[in-house]
Amino acid sequence: MKLTPKLEPGRASYTVRFRHKLRNGKVCPFSLSTADNATAHHICREVESLCQQPALVQEHVKLRGYMRRSVEIAYGDNVAQQVFGESKGPYLATEDAESIAKVLETAHELATGKKFLEPYLDRLGAPLSDFDGLSEIEIFKKLIDGYLLPKVSKLEERNKSLEQRIQILEPRVLEIETDNQRLRGQLNVHVKTSVGKAVEAWKEVYPNDRGQQTVYKAFRAVDSLVSVLPDRETTPLRDMTAGVIESWVEGLKKEDGSPMNPLTKRDLRAGVSVFMTWACKKFELDKNPMDRVEGVHGVAKNAEHIRAIRRFAELTSYLDSFKDHEYWRAWVAVAMLAGPRFSEQRRLKISNVYTGEDGDYIRIATILTAGEKKQGTKTGKERNVLIERSILLPILKEHIEYRTREINELRSSDSLKSQWLFPSTVGKGTVERKSALPGTWSSNSTWVRNFRNVLGEILGYKRPPRNENERKKDYRKRLRKHFNEFLSTKDEIWSYGPDEWRHCFGTALGNCGFSSLEISVYMGNREDVCRRHYVAPPKGKRWQLQYR
Repeated sequence: MKLTPKLEPGRASYTVRFRHKLRNGKVCPFSLSTADNATAHHICREVESLCQQPALVQEHVKLRGYMRRSVEIAYGDNVAQQVFGESKGPYLATEDAESIAKVLETAHELATGKKFLEPYLDRLGAPLSDFDGLSEIEIFKKLIDGYLLPKVSKLEERNKSLEQRIQILEPRVLEIETDNQRLRGQLNVHVKTSVGKAVEAWKEVYPNDRGQQTVYKAFRAVDSLVSVLPDRETTPLRDMTAGVIESWVEGLKKEDGSPMNPLTKRDLRAGVSVFMTWACKKFELDKNPMDRVEGVHGVAKNAEHIRAIRRFAELTSYLDSFKDHEYWRAWVAVAMLAGPRFSEQRRLKISNVYTGEDGDYIRIATILTAGEKKQGTKTGKERNVLIERSILLPILKEHIEYRTREINELRSSDSLKSQWLFPSTVGKGTVERKSALPGTWSSNSTWVRNFRNVLGEILGYKRPPRNENERKKDYRKRLRKHFNEFLSTKDEIWSYGPDEWRHCFGTALGNCGFSSLEISVYMGNREDVCRRHYVAPPKGKRWQLQYR
């Protein structure tokens, strides 16, 4: 067990520290200091040739006990008792004490021959002449009492100084430990859940109060992300970093391998964002990795196109076209001048419309029906929308009177007798629909098909004849294509639907002088979106609509 001394220049001295090879080069807790360069190198050479021992101990108060045990092994208990007195128990392991004893034997042999004492007595500050004519016991006593113990007292003073430094360093250590806990939290080391289990838990709760299409898109996005992981069952949720998500977004392609549209990538990224936001709350992730995911490249080149009627004359003319179709005129008027989303409008109740002494407004709120779960708005927040009094109010009053007669009619269907402001015009059929509340429209496609039939009547559309050998499914497909070609020859506003009518509502509010904040309140959109798309220029005439 060999100690390798190393010189470390200090401010006013050279410190010889001993590094133990068997301790991976760690500094042993014993050192000697001298101000003389030559003496320091001399000590290194001598110690390297003599010291065949492990590290000397840190506890300086036990030095006398260590020395006594070493002398006891080297020269016997009689000599040790004369020098140190009675033993108080071994302080060193036998192996360490024997190594020190060998050093003492070598030192004594060299000291007897006048070959060793002088350089080491110089280190102790003791002249060689002080030891002439003394027996070995007297030499030991003089070395320990006269020279070594004063050094021990200096070491104790140094120990006190170190304790003061420790008191200073302890707050810093505590601060480092706190930072360590914070960094461990950022790495989410406490999160043990796998991606597969997190996705399963999310899929159980996400469909609640959400449309079938919305759920499908979200599930599709998350399943696409999980498919690129090596193993969804063992991959920890904390490994879903921003880099993994960005790599997935960049690698998205169509089924045929062609590049995917940036807008489609953006929608898939949004679906993953919904899942990760839920997972951060559920499993207490420190930060949402989606906050550090870059936007989809190329989206800016596919800017959002807000289609809306921007001329007041076109708006009134469009509504007048539905005068022979009372139900649809009321639907379009509410959609264009009150702006509910399609899912909100199909669940509006007659009781949600307030007129006369109660005020003129429509309450777009959560719907609760007997035996059914709550049906909320897209944002989960209720809002009141002003009823425009010059156009919308008369149409809405006439429609409510018509609906009241339908409810009281004995031969009315269950749908017409329902509480809805706009009940479905489609019969119940042979298949029970469970995806929609009784009496409401079951899906967007069913509604669109019926609305286009009305458009065909208004625009004078003539259906192409059906080939006798043509299947019904193929004919419907050809009919839809033929009708779209027919619409392309007309004004663009005839292809508008619920989304575009909602944009018309925002545009109408802006042209009536409403601020972006007011428009956001009535539409249930973010203010920055309303400011960007709907607020009218500061100058110009106001539309002749009466919201207030």
